[in-house]
Amino acid sequence: MAKTGIGKIIEVAMVRKNFTQKNLADKLGVKQQMVSQWINGQSNPKTSTLAKIAAALDVSVDYFVENTDAKCEKGSVSKIDLLEEKIKRHELEISVLKKENDLLKKDGEFLKKEIEQLRENMVNYERKL
Repeated sequence: MAKTGIGKIIEVAMVRKNFTQKNLADKLGVKQQMVSQWINGQSNPKTSTLAKIAAALDVSVDYFVENTDAKCEKGSVSKIDLLEEKIKRHELEISVLKKENDLLKKDGEFLKKEIEQLRENMVNYERKL
């Protein structure tokens, strides 16, 4: 069954949050099958569940309503859209990891200097004894 409407929108929000179907199911206290059915258009979540989905994915309920219109039914949220969103997320993660790596290198250089200074102090102290 083709993904349409609310299922596509849930899937996009999951990708943005880096959630798997299992992650979302666990957050909501439902079976993964249920999430799969929503995403694949086999069923729609209840209104009360939609509010829980929105909370779990850090979006408003309006996010689903505003995006589930005719343009979504015509396929504006495609696999390409999902992949582009994933790429953006990974690029951001890579950027953060590079910054963390740079900080760790600086910390490592600082620690090496500190260790060298401590060794030098120790040698000087031993000479005095």
